[in-house]
Amino acid sequence: MDKEIKTEKIINLTREKIACQKYLNEKAEKNNIKIMKFVATFFISIGITAGVVYAGVITYQKVWKLPEKYDTLEQMIEENRNRNTSTEITKEDTNNIIEKQEAEEKAKSVMDKFGFAKNDIYSVEFKKNYIESSDLIYLVKTEKQTEKGIDVWIDAKTGENLGILNNDLKYESINTDKIDEETAKAYANDLYNKFTTNQEFKLKYVQETPHYFENNSTDEWTATFCKQYDGIFYNYEKIVVTFYVKDSKVCVDQIIHTNLNMNFENNPIVITEEEAIGIAKESNSKITSNEIASIESNLDIKDMNEFIYLQEQSKGEDDGNTKETIEDENGVQTYRTYSLYKSDKIVRKVWRITINYVQGEIDLDNLNRYSSRDFYVDCTTGEIIGGRWSLPERVNE
Repeated sequence: MDKEIKTEKIINLTREKIACQKYLNEKAEKNNIKIMKFVATFFISIGITAGVVYAGVITYQKVWKLPEKYDTLEQMIEENRNRNTSTEITKEDTNNIIEKQEAEEKAKSVMDKFGFAKNDIYSVEFKKNYIESSDLIYLVKTEKQTEKGIDVWIDAKTGENLGILNNDLKYESINTDKIDEETAKAYANDLYNKFTTNQEFKLKYVQETPHYFENNSTDEWTATFCKQYDGIFYNYEKIVVTFYVKDSKVCVDQIIHTNLNMNFENNPIVITEEEAIGIAKESNSKITSNEIASIESNLDIKDMNEFIYLQEQSKGEDDGNTKETIEDENGVQTYRTYSLYKSDKIVRKVWRITINYVQGEIDLDNLNRYSSRDFYVDCTTGEIIGGRWSLPERVNE
């Protein structure tokens, strides 16, 4: 098998929390867990024109802590089951929410904006933990069937529009108009402004994305809007706009506001690029003797994780994933990969340092032997707070 295909297959599994998705279909954790902090003091000198002025003592709190691990998959499943993911409506849930009638009126307004004015409302349901973006929403539907008609999601607490989905599109094959990227950007911005008045989100990219369902296909465009901090896109909350153009008319497939509810600490950028590269190279020397081919560096916002810590402790052997072979009653074997490490959902600004290696002979026993690594160097403390097997930068991350 081609090395790149094998490597990519394993890499794509690396950060996936397959166990929880497969067995629980749980929503993202709602509780942000405060991490233990230790104090470290850094002396920062600021150069001003002809001289150097000491800015004094600035105290930053270290953020890294040793990762915690579940003993078993069953323990992980049970703990996640006990988290706040219940769908049962309580009396407390109904306090301080908008009225059902108001949600219906907001949904009609949204539908009007996107060309669905002729669709009648079939139902308005109050839902708990139905989507990740909000724990309490009104689900407004135009059809009884789950996969039919138009769905609109309205935040029950704020009245904010969180999504509109055209479920009927998947059953059609549509010959769409061909447009260029600049035209797609203009259409995407127009749809975004119809969807929300929130101007915090900026267009990150647009991409042509063929949509397939059963025997039907439609050429669509997907645009992703994210918030920015110090010019860095925050990928853990986004508004994704999917649309197509037919006979010069712009038609919406879906617009979804997603939010993984991470604990973003918006830390200041103190560490320089050169310092971050040096920190990553030192860590890399503890992991592998591979010859470095090149190093890339980018400011990013990433989640704290156990990857680099485990790589250092195991000389590059342990990436935090548990791999299992499962055999069904017919003797058919399948494979699953999951992590038993707990996540505090801490997200911070980092220097993402990618180290690429000179490639050697394919090692079938270790397909990641020459795989590139990303090191997440905290922009404030200089600690390595995580990483991953490096992939080509994905615009939709």
